[in-house]
Amino acid sequence: MRRISIPDLDNATGLIEFGLARTEMIRMWCHLFAMAVRDRATSVHWHPWREGEALSYIIRTTRYTLMRPPTELNTLTSAVAREFVVPGRIRSTIGRWLGRSVASRFICVNSLGPSEWCGVWWAIGSINGADFFRTDLGVIPIIEEYRPTLSANPFPDRRER
Repeated sequence: MRRISIPDLDNATGLIEFGLARTEMIRMWCHLFAMAVRDRATSVHWHPWREGEALSYIIRTTRYTLMRPPTELNTLTSAVAREFVVPGRIRSTIGRWLGRSVASRFICVNSLGPSEWCGVWWAIGSINGADFFRTDLGVIPIIEEYRPTLSANPFPDRRER
């Protein structure tokens, strides 16, 4: 599984500014994943058509909206998000031109330890987006809590044969 190094946010305070270049967009995504790991978010979303909620992550049942990149950078933001899912700029670009949706798994690593993610980049016509789901925070249900009781005939409306 591919490993991505993300920054430590222990000493980060206030506003973090990013430039408009591709390398700055990669830095923005790495910081976003670092914030998601720190806050124990279960998912990160890039939906450029949602004006005020284009960039967000979810903790438990609450969506936290982040300041989005300028709309003129939607194409670059989507391309970099796709590169997190499909490494390799050439493969990512060809796939984007073909409008293919892709999914893969990767690990983000910083001082908090590794965190596993499943990324999905998708496209429907000219609309595209990316959804990243953290897979190492899964809650395993306790099966013993649900114990249905069955009567002698579990289907009382049917006659026994």
